[in-house]
Amino acid sequence: MRQIQFWLRWSWRDLKARWLQVLAIGIIIALGTGVFSGFGGQKKWRIHSLDESYDRLNTYDLRMTLTDGSYLEKQALVDVLHDVSGVTGVESRLIIATQVDASQDGETILVQGEIVGVDVAEGGPHINQLYRNQGRNFTEDDNGQNVAIVEYKFAKHYDLKP
Repeated sequence: MRQIQFWLRWSWRDLKARWLQVLAIGIIIALGTGVFSGFGGQKKWRIHSLDESYDRLNTYDLRMTLTDGSYLEKQALVDVLHDVSGVTGVESRLIIATQVDASQDGETILVQGEIVGVDVAEGGPHINQLYRNQGRNFTEDDNGQNVAIVEYKFAKHYDLKP
């Protein structure tokens, strides 16, 4: 019992002498615990939110890419995948890296971008649909036309209008 009292007195003396360090450590532990609890409490919401977003846009479960320089008829790959059990939908897309020139009013805007071809027939695209903040969606009238949907934050940053 005497040894415990000795350790308690010694600890109390050190705590009083270094009260500022003890306070700082306590604040750090409290902040860490609060942040951990806050983020941990969002786990269910975050998972539900992602699932809801994926459902609304009918996001793909599997994305296949061909190696650079390879060539395959569009319909050949689609036909093969339709015969695979468990596959409920297939859409092919041509995706090309490019330079985007969005220059306006004497300001040169040249950035790297990506062109993603989508099938707009029958109200498409049906898989990995597009969400838009402003402007309009693609329509069947856009088939074969030079029409683009620009990423929202890019357009907002450069003050591009629909």
